[in-house]
Amino acid sequence: MRLQNFLNEKTFNINADVDYVYKLGFKKVLDVYKKKSLIEFVEFIYKNYPTSTGDRTFYTINSGMLKSRQCKKADEENPIMIYCGLYPYSSYIPEEKVIRIALHKGAFGLFSYNADWDQVKRDVPNKAQFERLEHEFTPTNVKGAIYHELSHWLNDTLHNKHITNKLNKSVEMDDRKFLLGKHTNVNFTDFEVDAQIHAIKQIKRDNKKKYDKFTWKDLFTRKPALQGVWQELVKVLEDKRMKFFQKYSKNRATQGIWDKIEKKELKVQKDFFKDFTKRLNREGLLVKGLTKFPTAKELL
Repeated sequence: MRLQNFLNEKTFNINADVDYVYKLGFKKVLDVYKKKSLIEFVEFIYKNYPTSTGDRTFYTINSGMLKSRQCKKADEENPIMIYCGLYPYSSYIPEEKVIRIALHKGAFGLFSYNADWDQVKRDVPNKAQFERLEHEFTPTNVKGAIYHELSHWLNDTLHNKHITNKLNKSVEMDDRKFLLGKHTNVNFTDFEVDAQIHAIKQIKRDNKKKYDKFTWKDLFTRKPALQGVWQELVKVLEDKRMKFFQKYSKNRATQGIWDKIEKKELKVQKDFFKDFTKRLNREGLLVKGLTKFPTAKELL
């Protein structure tokens, strides 16, 4: 399914499923995080969820337990297991029939190493980065991840296994470009854009009175992984700039060649922004603070 088709799709309304997975898989853990000291939270994890691999699973749910009509239909066609825990990242893995919803393992490692917020602040002196770190273990961020991964599963299952087929074909051809299409990063693909929009639905859901005033910084703070997508979009151009001028001396002739490359990459950024905001608008998620490309400061 092409991006244009996704732009014409409506998001799934699976609030009840998201809340259900959160309640079973994360509420107990995040209540401790909210109410106890950082060191008590770390000790709680170590005591209750031992591991030999570093990953820690809090709860396992089968898709037959989900509530919505759409999830019940998807379960009939493509049942999966949903693992909630401490993992490097959240993921939908079609070939394993698995979804992993992650509390950020790297953030927990930082907490367990410091176990004191004052020391964490010293290790993360950048105010914006510290704010995003604080939001890693919030209900909004975790529910956004649940929405994101469940939407992958639903879109794949209810749209002719298009994600599964792309992944399988890419492996068969030993060609990652088949999965990426015209894009340079999986986060810019049609199915990832769609899942990101679902996560933003959750942000609005939890910030109904404030959302109309939101900026990109507000979104990035509440969903740190989303900022990474936009950083990668800008990084493509910066990486090409560095490699180009490492290879060629900076003179009038090479500057003319670079100008053409830069123009092409800026168009990629502009097109992604246009498609992304068009989808936000369709879902009633586009507000004034999101109508311009994220600033350099918002991307820091």
